[in-house]
Amino acid sequence: MPDALVTTLAHEGYQPIFLPRTGFTPPDLYTYRRGSLVALKPRARLLRHGTLADYIREPSGPATFTPNPSKGPDIKGTHTSTKAAGGSLDFLSKALGCLGVPALPKSKANITLGDSLMFSFDEVSSLRVDPSKIEAFLGSLDLSGIPRKQIESGGVHIVYEYLYAKSLNMKRSDETKFSASLVGEISEWLKLGDARVNVATQDSLVITFKTKNNKEAAAFAYRSGQLDREDGRYVLNLHIVKAGPDDATQERYVPHPDGPLMVELTD
Repeated sequence: MPDALVTTLAHEGYQPIFLPRTGFTPPDLYTYRRGSLVALKPRARLLRHGTLADYIREPSGPATFTPNPSKGPDIKGTHTSTKAAGGSLDFLSKALGCLGVPALPKSKANITLGDSLMFSFDEVSSLRVDPSKIEAFLGSLDLSGIPRKQIESGGVHIVYEYLYAKSLNMKRSDETKFSASLVGEISEWLKLGDARVNVATQDSLVITFKTKNNKEAAAFAYRSGQLDREDGRYVLNLHIVKAGPDDATQERYVPHPDGPLMVELTD
């Protein structure tokens, strides 16, 4: 069964991600390699190379982009599909990374979250650079450091919008209450990550993790365009063409719509 939150984001053209650090703003350059279902084959890989300005060679000087802040898409109330006990703590740790919490040692977490957990992001905002601003610089793009094969296979894309969230909600899909001691246990665990979030409970049914005022959140999803070459020049494909039952249909470009991807950093 497809994950409800992932499906909602992908329908709007957003790729869900787990980004290990804060401070990134669009536009950025990424490479994506598809994984394989065959055993022993590599999984899908997403690599952030750096800011797009680093790849632009302008005679007049470095290219500059000014991201525009706005309210993100309305995904309030859209939860992930149910997470089983075995993977719930791992997912919580990764999702807290989207609120700026460093990787937490799960081996030191003596916490039992139980079955039937669902997660959702709240207080979502966006930073965006209009694709037209990026397209104006494609003629000055220098990708000599990127393998040619990867460019020709459509594995290079440019992120022009990031989504950020100020809070993460966790509840049980069976609507049962959390134990009274669970918030305290989680709070102790979070101290290992510098306590960058406040933890609270709503009627013992929902546990909320909210970034503190002076802390920065990491992006949890992005929109991007696929880089391609036509007649010897770079173009940015914001949509991909898929064959429909009667005619060709277009969908927003989402590299890996099947689920969130861990982002690897080149540094």
